[in-house]
Amino acid sequence: MLPLFIQEAVPAVVFWSLVVAWAFTEWRGYRTRRAGTRAQDGASLRFIILGVWGGIALGSLVTLTVEGASLPAHRGLAFWLGIGFLAAGVALRQYAVRALGRLWVHEVAIQAQHEVVEAGPYRWIRHPAYSGSLLGFIGVGLAMGNWAALLVIAALPLMAYAYRVSIEERTLAAALGDDYRAYMRRTRRFIPFVF
Repeated sequence: MLPLFIQEAVPAVVFWSLVVAWAFTEWRGYRTRRAGTRAQDGASLRFIILGVWGGIALGSLVTLTVEGASLPAHRGLAFWLGIGFLAAGVALRQYAVRALGRLWVHEVAIQAQHEVVEAGPYRWIRHPAYSGSLLGFIGVGLAMGNWAALLVIAALPLMAYAYRVSIEERTLAAALGDDYRAYMRRTRRFIPFVF
């Protein structure tokens, strides 16, 4: 069964407006380079890009081919819940990027005068930008109206972010020492007080 955002005008406008806004903020961020930084991400950015686009492509294919996983009875509810998750995810990611300020880049990189940031969402979780992205992907999966697509769209980026986080935390702990290790003990990775 086709998603609502393909069949109906209002869901289409809402969904594609959010997706385009999210894509624009990401595109703008990929163009951001900081002088004096050297990527230390072990190609994790490539894995993230592959996980994101692979998840969306495979999830779209699943939506079109695995009709048994469609949500015909609750399509509208799933769609609007998905839109809420997508909007919240984009907002959380942007909040996290702004809280990092000059330290934010797409690669894992240590900059001059790098420090542990505990402002904004970083008070509670170490990777709120990734949490925001994952929340957005859950939203896209729900908007598809297909549980199998939701799993695929969320799982592939999650695996890519898990790889990135292992590299990022190791790099930050090596560069920032005890300050970052103490911060790691006080906070969770993705969900406050949980995980």
